[in-house]
Amino acid sequence: MACKKIKNFSDCQDPDARLPWSFTWTNWLDEESAVLVDDVANRVIEITSDDASDSNPLVTGAIITDVPNGIIYVWLSGGTVGNKYLVTCRVTTDTGLIEDLSGYISCAEK
Repeated sequence: MACKKIKNFSDCQDPDARLPWSFTWTNWLDEESAVLVDDVANRVIEITSDDASDSNPLVTGAIITDVPNGIIYVWLSGGTVGNKYLVTCRVTTDTGLIEDLSGYISCAEK
């Protein structure tokens, strides 16, 4: 499955779209600290809008983990045109390590 990687403000989401975005953990993981992928409590997606009064915020749908490739996919939908959203994926490893990967998504009509 080919999905976008969250990188910077140039990545955007149409407010009418429902698309998968990916967080790739392969550069962070090693053999001794594999992500606990079978427990939803160990992978959390947080979304923060740059507009506290956002009437149509970006929302999280399904979260799927590609275990062999160390990738967590999150389906996002909604959003208000012109707003930017900080999307954070937090994982906890089986050795107790906690790490965040974050990126910004702008909402724009495509």
